[in-house]
Amino acid sequence: MPFPSPDEVPAELTAFLAPLPQDPVLKELTHSPATAKPFIVLGTVMYTRLSLPPRLRELAILTVASACGSDYVFAQHEPMAEVNGVTAEERPEIRRPSPEREIEVHGAGVLEKIKSVKID
Repeated sequence: MPFPSPDEVPAELTAFLAPLPQDPVLKELTHSPATAKPFIVLGTVMYTRLSLPPRLRELAILTVASACGSDYVFAQHEPMAEVNGVTAEERPEIRRPSPEREIEVHGAGVLEKIKSVKID
């Protein structure tokens, strides 16, 4: 589906998106102006206001992305995970159905809870 042309995007949404990095997902959101801003605000809150430590947050995201088969999300978050202390050795382990070793993490109970959720 092609992105809407700039003149089809409401001016308020264009102004809201202007300071953000250019990203295909954000451009795709312009198809639904009513949901674009709340979606982006939610994402921003998840990165700036949660009490979950950044390393654990990225481990959780990679774990869910792997369980859902979302290679795109996994790839998008690998650089952020690396910046937040998830090592190059740990990332492939997250993709394994039964990791051969435990990933050292404070708050591992969060990851165990995530892994226990059944995804249909």
